[in-house]
Amino acid sequence: MPPSLKGLDVIATNVVRLPDDNRDPQRYTRRIDGWRTLVEAAGARWQVISDPADAVALLKDR
Repeated sequence: MPPSLKGLDVIATNVVRLPDDNRDPQRYTRRIDGWRTLVEAAGARWQVISDPADAVALLKDR
């Protein structure tokens, strides 16, 4: 990851749950939180959008 993502918005969409996530649902949450931590530490804003249509709508509004 670049050392600086300042001023960028990172949007995670359609994040796939891995097979092990079914046995330990918190694993998925920890993975997403880890990504958020990395992105925010690099200066970007982080957002998770489950529905790709919502991501398209968000981008159209910009």
